[in-house]
Amino acid sequence: MKLEITDAIDKGEKIVFKMEYDWEFAAAVAKLFGVKYADEEEIEDFVAMVLENITLEDLGELGDEID
Repeated sequence: MKLEITDAIDKGEKIVFKMEYDWEFAAAVAKLFGVKYADEEEIEDFVAMVLENITLEDLGELGDEID
């Protein structure tokens, strides 16, 4: 499963992310939404929701797993 945020563009009121993801990631998001297929907007909404709710502690734990 792959999700890569390749760029973040500051648009003043909001930040726009450019993302690359594979079909496995899209399928996992669809399953979370309870639909057969997640479109690009649903995937973007999911990623934004996760990023808005992530804490510094979460980032530390994630960093430990990556190392």
